Amino acid sequence: MKCDAALAPGITAVDARGHSPGHIAVEIISSAERLLFVGDAFVLPVHVSHPETIGVTDHDPLQVVSTRMRLLERAADNRTLVATSHFAFPGVGRVRSTVDGWTWEAIR
Repeated sequence: MKCDAALAPGITAVDARGHSPGHIAVEIISSAERLLFVGDAFVLPVHVSHPETIGVTDHDPLQVVSTRMRLLERAADNRTLVATSHFAFPGVGRVRSTVDGWTWEAIR
């Protein structure tokens, strides 16, 4: 796994390979607030509840599952606000850890 890279104070590129080679997520931290933009690592909400679900556009199935698990843990552990590219508007929410895995709670 490649390492995360600081781009500027409070802005970190997070390795998110799998959907496509070189794909990144971006984490932005301001004061005590965190936002994780996951880009195409999660295309459908089912990728949160069932991160092992592979789409036809996922370049490396094993890597995308590993990446999703890592991003879900990062988001749930930090109570990070998560922004997506493809979920229904506004595409922003929180990931909650459950006994069975994770759930998506959209911000309305």
